[in-house]
This record gives sequence, C-alpha cells and structure tokens, in this order.
Amino acid sequence: MANHIVALAAHYRMLVKKDIQSFCIYYSLTSDIWTGRDGKNYISLTIHYLTDRFESRNWTLEVRVFPGIHDGPAIVMALNEMMETWLLINTYCTRLLRDGGSNMVISATRLELPGMSCVAHSLHLGVTGILISKKKWNKSIIPPAWETQVASENVKPILEHHEDEQLSNEERQDMAALRDLAVDKMDKFLNTSILSLEHDDLDSACKVVPQFRTLSTYFRKPPKG
Repeated sequence: MANHIVALAAHYRMLVKKDIQSFCIYYSLTSDIWTGRDGKNYISLTIHYLTDRFESRNWTLEVRVFPGIHDGPAIVMALNEMMETWLLINTYCTRLLRDGGSNMVISATRLELPGMSCVAHSLHLGVTGILISKKKWNKSIIPPAWETQVASENVKPILEHHEDEQLSNEERQDMAALRDLAVDKMDKFLNTSILSLEHDDLDSACKVVPQFRTLSTYFRKPPKG
C-alpha cells in the first residue's frame, strides 16, 4: 500500500509540474509554518495562477518537516529549495503571502519577493490580544456588594412557580395556561425568526434565567428589621 501511495504521489507531482510549465507564467505563492499534533514543525508552499483561459489553479506543492530554528536564513533556504524543485523563477512571482512574523518578512525580502501579510493571521493575533486583555480586565473587577451578600446567605432553593403559592387552584390553572401559551409563542418565534441561533447560546440563556430569578426574589424580600 505504501509503495502505491508513493507512486501515485510521484505521478500527480509530474502532472502538476506539467500543468505549471504549460500554463503558468506569473504566479503568487502562499507559505506557512506550523506545529503539528505530532509535535513536529512543518513548512508549506502553495502556488496560485491563471491559465490562458483564465481558470484559477491552486496547488499545494510541498509540505515538509521543518526542524531547527525558524529564523530568516533557514526559511530562505527552505523556500528556495522548494521553488527550485518546481522550477519557479523568482522574477515571475507577483506576491508571497505569509504571516506577519519578522522571520517570514525577512525571508521574503532576501528572496526579493514582494511580500504581503495574511489578513487571517493578523486578525487572529488582534482578536487574541483583545480577548487576553479583556480576560485580565475582567479578573480585576471587584464584584458588587449585593453579590457577596447574596452568596453568603443560607437560603433554601427557590421552588419553581413559587409565586403561585398564594393563588387558588383555579388561578394556578390559569397561570399554567398562560405560561404554556408564552412558551408556545417563544418556540414559534425561535423556529421562524432566529433559526441560526446556536444551541450553545440558548443553553447560556437558560443558565442566566435562574440567576435572574434568584436576584429578583432577593430584591422582593422585605427589608430586615
């Protein structure tokens, strides 16, 4: 099986190289470095170009193990080897899309390739930084006094529909019917208006409701004399 996979890979590499030589003049490249689940580092090279019929071609040419320090010279050597393997001429490369790391920036400069930072990488770094700073900021917030007081009180759990205790049986039946009607309307609204709502968000809302009920019960308590 392994021999068949190697033979098939060699066959497709030959077809891709033939396609590049036949239709590709100007091209752009994408390269990235990452750590796999096996703990090894990898570097990739992907080519993008248009044929004479303006058909888009995108081929992942190489995915190689990339050990050692990932500094500029090491990346330059790896990219240069991969480009030579595929007979790619630097002067016909219109753009090298890479992340914004200084090592990748240096490698593009030394290869004399016009570089461009990946928007997804930049956005990921920006959002991650905001979330981390927000998390640190949330930890520094002092909880309000009422939250500490409520947490310290030894109260019995609030029973469902406890507000119906003072009602007659007939009134309780009416309240149950109203609740069922409200639930039916809410189900209809959710099914028709917010079909894209994720179940996780709905579960979060269900967790907030009991907390709100607890707070509302606390504030309805008569002041202690």
